Amino acid sequence: MVIAWFNASEIVSFAEEVAREIEILFPEDQKGAKTRQPAKIHKKFESLLLKVRSQVAKSPLNIYKKAKFLNTVKWRLRDAGYEPQFISDVVALLASSLNN
Repeated sequence: MVIAWFNASEIVSFAEEVAREIEILFPEDQKGAKTRQPAKIHKKFESLLLKVRSQVAKSPLNIYKKAKFLNTVKWRLRDAGYEPQFISDVVALLASSLNN
């Protein structure tokens, strides 16, 4: 039973999927990219947050799994070259989604 509490492989793969979606929504290299409407990006990001909320509602996370999720997203975005402030903002929004 204790081992299941620490089994975070499913949530880590979900976090990597969320990070990939963030990388698509907010490409680090904006050069040569067509201009995107902020309202459309906002709507897509809101749907991503809803996806996270529904995953958490379906399978509630313990404190360890929440930390693994947020840490995976943080390091994936950091490795992709995003600014620290952007990463902090995204992680804070995702953290609030995990608590609902």
